This record gives sequence, structure tokens and C-alpha cells, in this order.
Amino acid sequence: MSERTVGLSAANGGCSISLERVTWKEGLLVGAIVLVVAALLWPVYRGYQHADDASWETVTLRVMRSIEPPQQRTLEKFARYSSGVHDPTAGVSSLIDTLGWRPSEWDRTRYEVRAHEGYFEVTASRDGETLCRRYPGEKPCA
Repeated sequence: MSERTVGLSAANGGCSISLERVTWKEGLLVGAIVLVVAALLWPVYRGYQHADDASWETVTLRVMRSIEPPQQRTLEKFARYSSGVHDPTAGVSSLIDTLGWRPSEWDRTRYEVRAHEGYFEVTASRDGETLCRRYPGEKPCA
């Protein structure tokens, strides 16, 4: 078997590494190991994706709850709740003007607030998922 040498000159420390030719059996072995590791890690990756979906709901509910205090201040001041939309993908947010409310910069979720007599509804949507709650009381929308 021939041997190939990769090296650096003596000026760079005189290192040299000897690489032998890889046989087809060794290549198959490495390929099999990669496949086994991928097969073992695939369910973990799928679980991570599902956890990400669940965390969107958790984070979104927390963000939706943060709309309630400014809405209560609006109710006390004007005897009504405010309506508006926050859509970061379209660059629109009337909620900043009416309530002074803005979610995090990284949040790609669209929020729509609809005021009714005695309550308001917040609908959040992102990537085909929708979540709606009625406040005060955080009840699911009808």
C-alpha cells in the first residue's frame, strides 16, 4: 500500500501527518457508524421540534397576558378597551400607538386585539397556528 504524507515545513514546527489509503471496508464501517448515530438522534431531533411548538404556545400566552395591564389602564381612562393589530411581517402595529404595547423584537407572531363590551379578545397567529384568549380571565375564545 502506498502512503501519502501531508506536512509542514521545518519553519512551521516540522509537523507531518501520515495518511494511509482508506479501504472500502473502513469506508463502509464509517458509513454504518454515521447511519446508526443518525438513527439514534432522529427521535431526539423530532422531540425537539415538538417542544419548540409547545414553547410557542407557552411564550405566546405569556405575551398575550402582558396586554391585559395596558388594556385595564385604557378601560379606567376611557371606559372602554382598545382594538388593534400588531403584525411584524407587515410592519404594522397600531397597538404601540393605542396601548403602548409591543412584544419582543424577535417575535414573528401576529396579534389582533378586538374590544367588546366588558371584555377583549387577543388572537395570535404564526405559521398556520392560531391561539385566541378572552380577557379578563384568560378564557379560550368561543
